[in-house]
Amino acid sequence: MDLKVSIINNMTLLLMKRGFFGNAAIMADQVLEIDPDNFKAYLRQTESYIQIDELAKAEKSLEWCKEIASSREEKLEVEWLEKWYKLKEKKESKIAKQAISKELY
Repeated sequence: MDLKVSIINNMTLLLMKRGFFGNAAIMADQVLEIDPDNFKAYLRQTESYIQIDELAKAEKSLEWCKEIASSREEKLEVEWLEKWYKLKEKKESKIAKQAISKELY
């Protein structure tokens, strides 16, 4: 089981490096089916969701990252991801407001 988790986690990272973030999120899900507390899988899933603008899914995954982060390094990674998530969320909100204001005029 550990070998399978490692292989799928590495494949997830490879997909992310190649820019296939949707596929990477799916692979991270496969890891989490086997190992529901796998920090790396949640971290990679969150990053992938942010990349493909699936912010609701990213938020849920980010919450799990926060919950299971144990080391200082993991907590710093989560902090960085949270900042990135908030920037994307702010940008999406601004775009939505602009679109609504254009529809009104």
